[in-house]
Amino acid sequence: MHMINQQLIFIDIDAHTKEEVFEYIAKVAVNNGIVNQTSIIIEGLHYRESLSTTGMIDGFAIPHAEVADLKESVVIIIKLKEEIDWESLDGEKIKFIVAMLVDKDSKNKEHLTTLSTIAKILMKQENRDLLHKANNQEEIYTIFEKLL
Repeated sequence: MHMINQQLIFIDIDAHTKEEVFEYIAKVAVNNGIVNQTSIIIEGLHYRESLSTTGMIDGFAIPHAEVADLKESVVIIIKLKEEIDWESLDGEKIKFIVAMLVDKDSKNKEHLTTLSTIAKILMKQENRDLLHKANNQEEIYTIFEKLL
């Protein structure tokens, strides 16, 4: 299953809080016909975040949510203009968000493999460095294409 789509990569996004990031992710999902209402996405992201932080290390977060009535599982990648607070594992602010929205009703658990693959990619310093240096959709897409 291939979940990275160049159209769902966004650069220099002006969001100042985790809440604004969740709202942005939800808006992208609605605008792309992935789900009908933003609230279901925001609730799902908040629920997952309440279990444990999705803020990783070195400026990366991987928020994710299982959502009912999702048209398709997707990864939405956001590189923020400015770093924001996110209770990350290393206490650092977050600039790079790799969000995953998956269909709650799907019996197919492939997204768990994709999520763990993304987490493994982000554990490697050289991969994080490449992504931090990337300045546009195409560069970020190409990096994930090579690594996934």
